Amino acid sequence: MQKFIAVTIHDVTEDTLEETKGIAEALNSIGVTNMSLLVIPMPHSGLPIEKSPALVSWLRHREALGDEVVIHGLTHFIDSPKGIIGRYYARGVGEFQHLSYAVARARLDQANKAFVDMGLEPKGFVAPAWLTSKGTKNAILDMGFYYTTHMGICSPDRAFVLSPVIVFGARNQATALFSSGLADIMSHVLRNTSCFRVALHPPDLSRKRLFYKAVDIIKQALECRKATTYNDFLSFNTATDMVNQRRREGDVCE
Repeated sequence: MQKFIAVTIHDVTEDTLEETKGIAEALNSIGVTNMSLLVIPMPHSGLPIEKSPALVSWLRHREALGDEVVIHGLTHFIDSPKGIIGRYYARGVGEFQHLSYAVARARLDQANKAFVDMGLEPKGFVAPAWLTSKGTKNAILDMGFYYTTHMGICSPDRAFVLSPVIVFGARNQATALFSSGLADIMSHVLRNTSCFRVALHPPDLSRKRLFYKAVDIIKQALECRKATTYNDFLSFNTATDMVNQRRREGDVCE
């Protein structure tokens, strides 16, 4: 069975471009040829994508190389986080956690238009902190996005592929050390899964020990896994399911 690793860089904006480039170059150097770039089109603090020619140019270049750009919220921010998850886990970035269908749809429309106007071709949407309300989930489906993610990768037909994520967090030295140890444990726990994800954030680059740990885990995974984008992973699984269905129906020559 083919196994995969989906490596993602979160929170890509004009302000984080240099760190994002550094992470992408490090990943390329160990054999990650394709990755998913989660871009915030209108960051709460910073330039919107339409006023970021350097960012747009780089994203187009990365798309041409085989990476994919992914819509990662609209502003990546919420004024009044609610509940324990919103306040302490998401820490103010659970933008889509409690939205109604109408508000979520409006934000998704605005985000998608910002990408398309810049000549980019997003296929999926990943909510900040992976938090989505019921209204948001329905809006994602109606928008025609190819996938979203939470505990796994979910396609429009509501097919779900379990794909746990290893997150590297570098808010401070304590969380960096905790994240590094947890990542080690998870990499062993997930070694038999068909696909697992690694989520990197621009600040991770400045925590050298943490970042090298991430690179090492990814490098080890590449010994038996293929690096993939979300879109390519779903495309592969769709094609495999079609072949398996045809085999069951006796329509494929071995």
